[in-house]
Amino acid sequence: MTSSNHSDQAVTVDLSDGRAGIIVGYVDAGPGLPATGTRVAALLDGAIPADPTFVLVSVRWPTHTTIVNIHTLKTDTHDAADTTTWYLAALDATPTGYAIAPGHTTTELTAGVPDLPGITAARTVAVRERAC
Repeated sequence: MTSSNHSDQAVTVDLSDGRAGIIVGYVDAGPGLPATGTRVAALLDGAIPADPTFVLVSVRWPTHTTIVNIHTLKTDTHDAADTTTWYLAALDATPTGYAIAPGHTTTELTAGVPDLPGITAARTVAVRERAC
């Protein structure tokens, strides 16, 4: 993802608790979750709008299958297509842009994600908010 997908309009999402949220950036990570402080590719030009603001995160998980023949103990490993999970994470403003905020935690919330140019995201994603 490059920052060429900038927009001058906020990308709004509806959270399952009735609040509205705003997606201001995107991170493509993998394998594994991105670390706190990971830089975010901005989707929105200008200042971060009012809370709650989020970064859309995709995480690619490699899929490896190992088969062991119990008679010969020979192993055979197969690589399958990666799977991808999606979620919204809390973010912080930094002097150089946006970064994934520390202390975010999984919640029961979900959010509907609209079509975003250049991003093939799931339509409903989990939400990770800042822990209180």
